[in-house]
Amino acid sequence: SGFPSSGDGFSKDNNSINEKDYTSRNEAEVFGEFSAFGSSDNPSDSGVKDADGHDDDWTGFEGSEQERDHSTNTHKIFSNLRRKLCNLKSLPEIPQNGGDCNVPILECFDKCVSRKSESMENRRLQLERCVFLSEMIADNNIIYQQWKIIISNVNDDLQIGTKVLTYLAANCEEEDSKMMLQSRKLHNYVLGLSECVRLVRFIAATIGDLLCVDIGFDLKSGTLANWYNHPLVADAQVIEDLWAGLTSIAANVGLLSTQHELEKIPDIRARVVSHASASINQGFCHLTLQPLCISDNESALTDYVVSTDKFYTTSAARYWINRLQNKLK
Repeated sequence: SGFPSSGDGFSKDNNSINEKDYTSRNEAEVFGEFSAFGSSDNPSDSGVKDADGHDDDWTGFEGSEQERDHSTNTHKIFSNLRRKLCNLKSLPEIPQNGGDCNVPILECFDKCVSRKSESMENRRLQLERCVFLSEMIADNNIIYQQWKIIISNVNDDLQIGTKVLTYLAANCEEEDSKMMLQSRKLHNYVLGLSECVRLVRFIAATIGDLLCVDIGFDLKSGTLANWYNHPLVADAQVIEDLWAGLTSIAANVGLLSTQHELEKIPDIRARVVSHASASINQGFCHLTLQPLCISDNESALTDYVVSTDKFYTTSAARYWINRLQNKLK
């Protein structure tokens, strides 16, 4: 199970790589010398270590007994989540520099644990999402292929759309071009492309959650190192550039009054991670792995459809079921 090959961002069987060595080597570094949190009455003995080997959030801790108990429980959760990762038969790997060097997913997990710029609660939510995604991907051996095909097709669609709008803009004084630029069909065409971009952003957000990337990091040129140079993220960055160019042309010719705004990747991730249990308790899109609703008491995150007993966000379903179903079998 898991991603079928190692060179393109897929996963390997844990036994075929040095994941086990990495796990045992970092157990002491990340979680201290104890096999489980809470093995000592002293909270400072149960804690996570930061990158310098110091107790994370424990050294000199001053707070109420209730705060200490909460922190102790959070550290126990960190430990249990890491063990769940280690117990998976296969783990996603992150290829770097064209696949020459793979970063274990556990390293991403541990960096999140040690990230002092975020509260322990935020880190806990991110780690829960990371483990959930790792479990889902371990049980789905074609999802990476699906993402790759979709991003490639969206790239093709945006390039065609850009050529169409560029031509119309260059000939906007001609009667036929004027009519097309004012047509509702062309407007809907651009909106349809925006749904394709939204789908790619959902996928990129999911990858960011899997890699425990800092939620504040957007997908911009020159920032791929923050995303471990994941090849699909690099492809998603190209989509962002194409979309920016297309919407700029559309706005200039009056097709869109303003550049069409879509939810940004950091906003998607912040909203989803802040309700990390939603994808478990309320269901998730089987293509993007994004939750279908954000909590028990709030409205649906996105509309969704059901196909072959699986749930899909409307944007994902529209693109996948109608166009790519045969390719993604």
